[in-house]
Amino acid sequence: MTCPACDLANKGELTGSYQANCDECTARQFANGIDLFNARKAGEMTPEYVAILQKVWGDDWEAGHERVKAWVKKKGKK
Repeated sequence: MTCPACDLANKGELTGSYQANCDECTARQFANGIDLFNARKAGEMTPEYVAILQKVWGDDWEAGHERVKAWVKKKGKK
């Protein structure tokens, strides 16, 4: 389930819009965020990045990370 902001992003439109309480918006925001950037730069899942995933998705943080990676892929980032 997505929100109007994610629908726009899914269509490939550039949007800075994020909706509160939308898991996909959260994943999309992380895909564009500093914690993922730093983890990718380090070449590993940094403790900071894992902590933010756990804070949002709890024990299901790995599924949250998969959502983040899906948004990275949609944006064409390597």
